[in-house]
This record gives sequence, C-alpha cells and structure tokens, in this order.
Amino acid sequence: MSRTTNKKRILYVITKAATFGGAQRYVYELAVSAKAHGYEVAVAAGSEGILTEKLETAHIPVFITTGLQRDISVGKEWRALKALKAAITNWEPDVIHINSAKAGVLGSLAARYCRVPRIIFTAHGWPFFEDRPWWWKLLTWKLSWLTVFLAHQTICVSEFDKTHAHFPFLKHKLTRIYNGVIKPPLLSRDEARAILLPSLQIEEHTTDLQLVAIGELHPNKNIELLLYALSTLRRTAPTMRCFLTVMGSGELESQLKASVRSRRLEQFVYFAGNIENPYNYLAAFDVLLMPSKKEGLPYTLLYGIAAGIPIIASKVGGIPEILTNATGGKLIDPKRAATLLDALRTSYYEKQNGVGWQTPHELGEFALARMIERTFALYQ
Repeated sequence: MSRTTNKKRILYVITKAATFGGAQRYVYELAVSAKAHGYEVAVAAGSEGILTEKLETAHIPVFITTGLQRDISVGKEWRALKALKAAITNWEPDVIHINSAKAGVLGSLAARYCRVPRIIFTAHGWPFFEDRPWWWKLLTWKLSWLTVFLAHQTICVSEFDKTHAHFPFLKHKLTRIYNGVIKPPLLSRDEARAILLPSLQIEEHTTDLQLVAIGELHPNKNIELLLYALSTLRRTAPTMRCFLTVMGSGELESQLKASVRSRRLEQFVYFAGNIENPYNYLAAFDVLLMPSKKEGLPYTLLYGIAAGIPIIASKVGGIPEILTNATGGKLIDPKRAATLLDALRTSYYEKQNGVGWQTPHELGEFALARMIERTFALYQ
C-alpha cells in the first residue's frame, strides 16, 4: 500500500480477534487513539471477530494473518510468518507494535527481516507464569527472551511482570506502563437490573448476594473455582443465597455449563454471553469476582475500581499493585478455595450490615490518557 502522506505509519499485531478481552481492548484503544493523533494505522490479526468488526467500523484497515493463532503448529507458524511479512511489506510501517506471546516472537522476527525502524512489544502477562509443565515454561521463557531481544522496547503492564521476568542482559529494554481506562458510564442500579432482570435471579429488597464475573471463558480465568465455591455454600450454608452472572464467552463455555448442571446450580448461575459494554451494568451487582490463575493487569479490575464496586480477586500478577482494602478489594489465593469461601462469606455479611459500594476512585496512573501518552512516546 503506497504512501500518499508523510504521516508516520503504525502496524499493530495481535493473535486473537474473535473476542474482546484485555489485549483486544488494548489494541483497539491504541489504534483508535493513534489515528486521532494523526498516525496512519493498520492492524494485523490472526482471525476475524469482534475486534476486527470494531476496527472496520472505526475505518482502520485490517490484515488477516492466516496461521497466527494461539495453538502451536510448525505449519501454522510458517504461514503466520509469511502472512506477517506480507502485511509489513504492504503497509510499510515506521512502527510495529506487537501484542502477546505468540504474535510477539513471530512479529518481531518478521519485523526484523523487513527492517521496520521501530519494534514495540507488549507482554500482557508472561506465558511462563501459567500453571503448565516445566518444559512449557522453559520453552515460553526462551521465546519471550528472544522477543524482548529482537524488540527495541518491551512494555510490561505491571511492575510484577517487569521485575519477575528475569531476562539476562535485557532489563534495560523493559518499561512498565499500566493499562488505562476511563470511568465507565454506569447505569443506575434500577436501570441495570431492569435490563438484566428477565434473565437474572434478582429479587429486590432481599439479602441475596449478586456476583458477577466478566471475561473470556478460558482456563486462566478459573471460573470453575467460582462454581465449586457456590456449590459448597449451597451445601454448607443454604440460607446464604449467592447468584452468579458470567459475562463473556470462550472455549470452556460448554464445559462450564455442564459443570453448573452437574452441581445443580442452574437457578444460581447465569451465562450472559458477550454483552456490549458490560462494565456499564456493574451497578446491578454487589461484588465483582476475578479468581484468575494468571493476569497481567486486567481491564476488568480497573473498570471495577473506577466504578467503586467491591472486588474479590486473585493475588497474582499486577492485581495486588492496585487492589487493596482502600480500593474495596479482597485478595485470594486462586489455588485455595477456602480463601474464596472466606471472602464470599465476609462480603455476604458486609452486605447485611450495609457495607458495599464505595466512592469511585481517581484513576491516576491507570487513566487511559496516561497509558496512551506514555506508549506513544515509545514510538518516537
């Protein structure tokens, strides 16, 4: 695609576009903001989906890079590498900004081959922190090291990711830039519940605890732990009624629905699917749950804190850097169900005593404008 202006060109690269999780939201926010700041912008994605639809609506060109997917296959990697090289040759970017592990190593190799002047990589949580076999952790650590080596600068979305990566000779290439959001335009409690009421087991003027989990239905999100906790409470404390709404979709959806049936939780768990702007509905609930096994710095957490909803989340990744008692948070160990059960019991009794939502917090370092400003500075 030949140049018609002297504007600096950016190519964003991401593996997955079918959903609109944290990494997808990150790419979308940066791409739209870069275009507004006068850059020429395009995105290379491994598939079509919600992200590519949003980008096309924003009139941002999209390259579908066949083979750029999460699962590992020599044939797919080769096709993805060729597709990325073709996208780079077509767009001729001055900056390539690569996101997540799989896209990171292939994108940085393609960018170096095509001599892209500036290569930026964002690690949305390191893959070697996942609960996997030792050989997987070693392999992904080596590939991550290679990606950081090839990139000019690597963005870590939490201080935890920056300090625990342990990349010999490459610490100078790591910089921490927190994800950023704007305060969601919350519906009132009555408005949110009026929209969701037909599907949710919400009864006004009751002591029931309304819980919500938002995100991709992926093993790392640990939704099964929530189902175990609800099942345990139903058995050990039947008068403590808790209802869970799960917003999002993903590979575990069928498995999780089967688990709900086997645990006889059909009246207490509702799968809402993908909801446009799910954070606008937070006021319908009493507690936001994030029992993740691994995280970088999740957007759901930031939106929850910005809104003021009480939060129960795992003590992993960058979550403890922002979630404290002062911000309405309870930290749990995602490997110990007892810590989640204790937090749920405490939240239930707090509701009975009138303790709940807090005054929304100032975003500070976690504001979208701050993230954009610091990220764009790396493009120079």
